[in-house]
This record gives sequence, C-alpha cells and structure tokens, in this order.
Amino acid sequence: MGKILICAALLFSFVSFVAVPSYAAGMVDNVESDTTSRTLFSVGEKYCFLITPKIKSTKVSYAVGNGKVLKTFVAGKPTKNADGTTTYLFGFSCVEKGETGIYMTSNGKISKIFSAYVGDSLQQIITKAKETNYSGFGITSEELQLLLTKGGEEGRITFNRIMENAKPVPGEATQWSQNTLPSSKNNYSYKKDIVTSQVTKIDG
Repeated sequence: MGKILICAALLFSFVSFVAVPSYAAGMVDNVESDTTSRTLFSVGEKYCFLITPKIKSTKVSYAVGNGKVLKTFVAGKPTKNADGTTTYLFGFSCVEKGETGIYMTSNGKISKIFSAYVGDSLQQIITKAKETNYSGFGITSEELQLLLTKGGEEGRITFNRIMENAKPVPGEATQWSQNTLPSSKNNYSYKKDIVTSQVTKIDG
C-alpha cells in the first residue's frame, strides 16, 4: 500500500502521460523494483517505475540498452522513506520499434532490471491490419497483445478480425485466440543490447 501511495504522490503532475507501473515487483541485487518482468509498449507511450535500494548508502543510476528505442527521463525527485531508504522514480519514452533492456547501476555494479518490447503505435498497427485485409501479416504477436490490452474498442475489433482470418500454424496445438497468443517474435529481428547510451544520474 505504501508503494502505491508513494507512486501516486510522485505521479500527481504526470498522470496525463505516464503509465503507472503494474508489472511484477521484485528484488534485483538488494534493490527493490516494482517492475521486473518483460513489458509491452507501443511507440509514443511513456512509463515510470520505482526503485528502492535496501542498503541506505547505495547510489543508483539507470540506462537503457538501446537509446533509439527508449529515451530516459527523470520522472520525479527521490523520496526519503521512514526506514531511511530512498525511493527513485525513473521513466522512459518509447520512441522506436524494437526491444531493449533497462539497466541499473548500483555502487558500480550493472544489473538488468527488466526488458521492454516496443511495437508500432496502436494506430499504425490498426492501419497495417486494414491494409493487409486483416491477414495479420507484418504484425507481431506482441502487437496483437497490445491491440487487445491497450487498443480500446477499435483495437479489440481489429484483433478479432485478425483472429477470424488466422490459420492454424503447423505443429501448434491450437489456433490463435485471446488466451493462446503465439510466443514467437515473428516478422521482427532483435539486436543484442549494448549498455552505452542514455545513462541518467540521480542526485539523492
């Protein structure tokens, strides 16, 4: 509950454009993050997440593996907690299609916190579906999930039309459905992360 209240307070002036974290929380090298799992976004989205080092003297910064995919920003000032620890609110903008990691440096050690997949903007995905007569060609499985979870009514209609046209894939147990989306990154290739860009230092 405390984490939710902190996030709500820090996000008060950012509500119009920053997504509130909703992904699996966990510990990474004695640092608590409210996001640790692979996350799906579309171009144009902004996202923030909370980091709390459990060792009071820990100094942290963060970076993304590919600065062309994500652009970092500081979403709020560090907040001192009652137990003496400090909570940081970090953020990034999704600027280009791709997949990259989000990394934290704590006391000189680099650790991967989570990864972010960025698909085309929702409108681009919908337009692509229409132009290909809802064949699904050129649309990744992650973008199908984005249509279903973030595309609103138009996204759901587009998703359903693609599903109606989908053909069973040889070797797969079931045809695509809202509950059995393919896990492969079809129609898209990924490059290995190189943590060299977009380092954002935080004064705490």
